[in-house]
Amino acid sequence: MRRKIRHVEGILGAKYEEGKVEHCPMFLKALEQHFPEAVPAELFLTSMDNLVEAAGFRRKNTIMLLGLCRDEICRPLFDQIQNHWNSKAAGCFDMSSLGGLTSMGKTGVKAAMSHAPQVTTHPHYLFLAMPHIAIDENGEVGKVSRTGITKKSHACGALVGLLEEMKESGLGADAPPLDLLDLEESFIRHRLHPVIVRHMHSIAGHPDLVALTKIAAAAIKEDLEQLITITMDKNTTHHAVVVAIQIHGPNVSNFIAPVCAYASIDGHQTPLRWDWLY
Repeated sequence: MRRKIRHVEGILGAKYEEGKVEHCPMFLKALEQHFPEAVPAELFLTSMDNLVEAAGFRRKNTIMLLGLCRDEICRPLFDQIQNHWNSKAAGCFDMSSLGGLTSMGKTGVKAAMSHAPQVTTHPHYLFLAMPHIAIDENGEVGKVSRTGITKKSHACGALVGLLEEMKESGLGADAPPLDLLDLEESFIRHRLHPVIVRHMHSIAGHPDLVALTKIAAAAIKEDLEQLITITMDKNTTHHAVVVAIQIHGPNVSNFIAPVCAYASIDGHQTPLRWDWLY
């Protein structure tokens, strides 16, 4: 992680998230252990800009579909991304829900498609989605300090709730049904059940919060790709997909761990590589 601190300062001339975590060794150790690919949010955004712009996705010709968890501690990053992207853009289409899962369905994607800037022959769509997790100054996963609240709370609370259910009642053979009075949380339980089952061979017992967050990211990627397949003509539209994990650190710091990134141009998918960050 110390290597990354120097790297960030060298590229951005920044203070590594304004020095917020330089004196939090337990956080840095846990971040390196669980998310060694994580970088400060501003570096991630700058790097993403460079990657997608090189692939032809620019502010003036692209609409971003942005999905984070609806937790209020995710809002500063949402605003940061929107302000970062919106200087010359039409805006960001909000696809956020609990856990960061993609619950807007075909109708939501089709609505966003109709909002894309019409400045090129092919509409351009950039999907950016991420679940979130917290690591506190003691390196404890899932714990976060919130303004005005003395006791630390959880992030992501929706995923923590699912973990507690699994510890108490087990995973169950079938995916739980949707509850119309608790739609988004029940959607998390319903949607992640088959993905957890697929990953059980690599997990000793039930997943911990880090593993469950990565499973959520995998489900988000799957859902976005399925929605794109059934709503878009890949030969007449261009789209890019970026999935990552937001990590809340001490002193209101934000880090992002890339999960996947690719662009699809004229039906041909090309990876967007983050290797140069490391």
